[in-house]
Amino acid sequence: MDFIGAPTVTIEAALAWAQRAEGGPVDECLAEPDDSCPGLARYMAGFDARTQVPPPGLIPSRQRWRPPFIYSPADICALMGEARSMRWRLPAATHETVIGLLAATGMRVGEALRLDRRDIDWTDGVLSIRMSKFGKSRQVPVLPSTLAALDSYAGVPIGCARGPVTRASFVSVRGTRMIYPVIQQVFRVFCRIRGLVGPR
Repeated sequence: MDFIGAPTVTIEAALAWAQRAEGGPVDECLAEPDDSCPGLARYMAGFDARTQVPPPGLIPSRQRWRPPFIYSPADICALMGEARSMRWRLPAATHETVIGLLAATGMRVGEALRLDRRDIDWTDGVLSIRMSKFGKSRQVPVLPSTLAALDSYAGVPIGCARGPVTRASFVSVRGTRMIYPVIQQVFRVFCRIRGLVGPR
């Protein structure tokens, strides 16, 4: 607005800003004008009646796709090794088993954390994933080695948790279901220690 001498946001100015040539003067200030402009206009409309708020969909969103980081088998072993080196037995076992399960099955983190003990079919070696993305459920067959790792972990929370143990498969030291932010934070620490790029 300063650059073009506009006193307030107008639909015409907002559209011109979103469609400007890359590398223009405004680029130095904000990399995502299409995301910020409608919000700024709504804010300014509260105290400047001349402000025009661009209608939804007028300014296209630019979603930047980030290529996935593929962890090698050596990376996964290193991360599981970091988990095993944790001071307390239950967190160590939980993080090691979660990392191993994600690597072995391709499950999403949230799917793994939502698993209850009843969702593991020990006879047929199948995990029941309930109400996942778009509310869908599915079954995930696992190798005997994966099932053995889950079985080895299953008894750990009972002896280590400080409170009554939830029905969840993956448990915190308080006996409650393990939550995503904890898994994410610890995983990032492991990646940093091992010098892996991983998710940001």
